[in-house]
Amino acid sequence: AVAIVGDLMDMCRCDSAADAKEQQTWLLDWMRRCTVPLFVVSGNHDVYPSVESAEWLQEARRDGVWVDGDVVVIEGRSIALVPYATGPSRMLGRLFAQPPPDLALHHEPPARTRVAIALQSGRDFGSDDLR
Repeated sequence: AVAIVGDLMDMCRCDSAADAKEQQTWLLDWMRRCTVPLFVVSGNHDVYPSVESAEWLQEARRDGVWVDGDVVVIEGRSIALVPYATGPSRMLGRLFAQPPPDLALHHEPPARTRVAIALQSGRDFGSDDLR
């Protein structure tokens, strides 16, 4: 299985909504052809600035491909795919219901952790919702 946790799109090459749609179409086609189990979670680069979420990613869902908002149980282990754009807190109630998942896939690390804080600037790129 492969897990991709965000930034599928190259937003530096998106000058318009049409550019974003072209990338989304290519990515969706690639995911349709993928032959291994695939877990795909949106990141900040997967949301075009005029849109609040990576809704386009929902089109990729099929047997063997799980996307934002899915909770899947494989061999007795639950995996929650927490989207970036909606703000994880909107979905945490459903995705982290009791019992909580064994694994949560999300683009950001938890806030105030070593992996969330940039070494040079000290800026925290983590998610408070996952603390």
